Amino acid sequence: MTTRSLSQITLELAGTVDIPKAHLDDGSGYPVPPPIEGVKPLMHVLSGTARPKDPFVAIQYRGYWYWIDQGDLPSKRALSFLMGIFNFAETGKPENLPLVTIPAQ
Repeated sequence: MTTRSLSQITLELAGTVDIPKAHLDDGSGYPVPPPIEGVKPLMHVLSGTARPKDPFVAIQYRGYWYWIDQGDLPSKRALSFLMGIFNFAETGKPENLPLVTIPAQ
């Protein structure tokens, strides 16, 4: 079984972020396409200027806060799964493989 690459997965989830209007106006962000009727997004990332109260996860970037709400179980599950995939894909430092030396005559 093959899956999408990590880049494809993150690009798919990028469409679930609420982009601030200021970033849309200055061209530093793209509008999110409207959801397909009857299909719920895998994750919903909120944004705003005020620091969120009791988020599951939050980060400040360019004057805005981005977060996943503590009560949004599908988003929490999707982010946790994505973090697990990233951790699984992380190989750490390269292994020291045995060195084979072939004598030359």
